[in-house]
Amino acid sequence: MTFKIFSKCDKSSDWFAYVRVGLYFVTKSGDRENFCDIHFYGIPEDVMNLRRGTFSGPTDSVKQVTRLNRSLAAQERYFRDGAVNSDLDIQNGGWVEAMWDAKQKVQDVWLLGPLEFFGTAYGSLVARLQGWQDSKSTYQSKVDYSLPDKELEKQLHTPKLQRFRLIPPKAWNHKFLPARLMGSTYSEGVTPLPTDKAEKTKPSMAQALGSARHHLSPAVLPKDIVKIAWKVEDFGDQLFQCETYERHG
Repeated sequence: MTFKIFSKCDKSSDWFAYVRVGLYFVTKSGDRENFCDIHFYGIPEDVMNLRRGTFSGPTDSVKQVTRLNRSLAAQERYFRDGAVNSDLDIQNGGWVEAMWDAKQKVQDVWLLGPLEFFGTAYGSLVARLQGWQDSKSTYQSKVDYSLPDKELEKQLHTPKLQRFRLIPPKAWNHKFLPARLMGSTYSEGVTPLPTDKAEKTKPSMAQALGSARHHLSPAVLPKDIVKIAWKVEDFGDQLFQCETYERHG
């Protein structure tokens, strides 16, 4: 099954971009095992600062994700019992929200749950990527702005006359960098709820995760795993939107 959001995609405009980050277990002997992939996709000016995306099992594409939003029942089960059903295992996927921590100079990538991570239930997991650098982008235009409005409108919707390119930073050179994996009780996904039931105004994602960030604790790692590493596995631009949903490890 492919979610509608990923099946009804743009097949006409090749001005989309894609970035995939791999998360790895590291054993005492130094062996690495990919346990989760994080996908960012969209037009380059959005992708270059990586905010909203999707996580999946290792080597899976976005189209292979079997879980995105969490049901109210799943949220209540976690809140009430601290339990998560096996269908919400980390490898089945979900939404991602990335936030730059200026104080610690790390990129916090929130894997929004509730989810199960090797037998342990979490509201969300946070992959804290050290050494992160945002990309830059360029814009090249061959649009003739002297044309009449109708002709100009056509050119503005012709990708071949406008090119957005990603300029990858040095951190995107496919080398492994250190990461930490933290657990959070935040379990509201992309729809934060007011902290006070009497309050009608919902906080923004930045406000909700900014508050939850102060209550993180180290995630429980599987036996024989001593640390976590990350690297940029793949990136590209001048892609059709459908292609960004199909790329995988």
